[in-house]
Amino acid sequence: MKKLSLILIPFLLFADIQTSTQKSNQKSKSEKEQLQQQEQLQHQQSKTLTQGKEKSINKNVTQSLSFIKSFNRTASKSATGTWTIQLNPIPYILLELQNLGWDRQAFFLTNKDLGFNFIEGEDDDEVIDLNAKEFYTQKAQIRGKIERDKLQKIQKLINILYITGQLVDRTTTYLKHFPSLNFLDFRKKIDFALKRAYQDLEKNGVKKAYVYSCNFGGNLDTISCNTNKGIFTLKLTDSVPNLLINGYLYYSSSNIGFTKPTLTLSFATNLNQALSLLEQNAQTASIARMIREYTQKLESEGKTKIANEIKSRFVEKALTTNITTQTNAIVNAINSGSPIAVLNIFK
Repeated sequence: MKKLSLILIPFLLFADIQTSTQKSNQKSKSEKEQLQQQEQLQHQQSKTLTQGKEKSINKNVTQSLSFIKSFNRTASKSATGTWTIQLNPIPYILLELQNLGWDRQAFFLTNKDLGFNFIEGEDDDEVIDLNAKEFYTQKAQIRGKIERDKLQKIQKLINILYITGQLVDRTTTYLKHFPSLNFLDFRKKIDFALKRAYQDLEKNGVKKAYVYSCNFGGNLDTISCNTNKGIFTLKLTDSVPNLLINGYLYYSSSNIGFTKPTLTLSFATNLNQALSLLEQNAQTASIARMIREYTQKLESEGKTKIANEIKSRFVEKALTTNITTQTNAIVNAINSGSPIAVLNIFK
């Protein structure tokens, strides 16, 4: 997808993506073809993984796991032995939007952006006007009304978050409805879902808020506005600015459209495949091979149950933490000759 840009005059235009989406429409496949493509990908992956003891590093596996490990996630094994990764897709979608050049103010806002210019100058030359700051601080504490000449700028910023929220919300909906989500093609699916979400917004129009009046919400970082859509509250305190509608969180780094969504990504169909994938990942390859060799030794001694427990706990730990920080502890536990000591490393 080409670079995205946000223009609010007088409605949302994704000018830079226009050509890209038109080409996407011409080349888009039917749902059946999409499903066949997914099945073919999984078949190819399964065929590769059954080899079990590959020594080469799979770049795609490393990149995919690195991307997924950027944020909080959990891993679990089903009763049938299938391994999956559960995560909140919002941080990943926002990251992709930033990479595509989406409006920076959707991810970072300052008081200066809101029009409260008690900070003068740029970068290292900035100077704080203490009198102006004191004035606005006191006004904010009593939830004072904001001057009308600032409403247009505040309205623009609110709509950047509101419209971004609509795009991300619809993108999440598309991701949820894919027949299967695999960790290897997760980024590609985000890209595809973003294009589809954009096409919907372009076709059906986006919702905008028209601001009538605003008051401080008790401090300089919180503003509440009366709009045609209800009371919109803008908060600058988190890493990604928050937008609340009628008191409910609508847009943030974890919530979108009043919910905190969860997606499940397919990782492996059995324990050996999961271990093989971790052997193909540059970050976990050496430890995964060490665990495979150690558990094979245990299995040859008839200790199959604890060998499988070690592999299972290792996979879960490797998918949810930076396992490389425990390399020395793992080596020492293996050298101790105690399977229980190795198992305890991965608790």
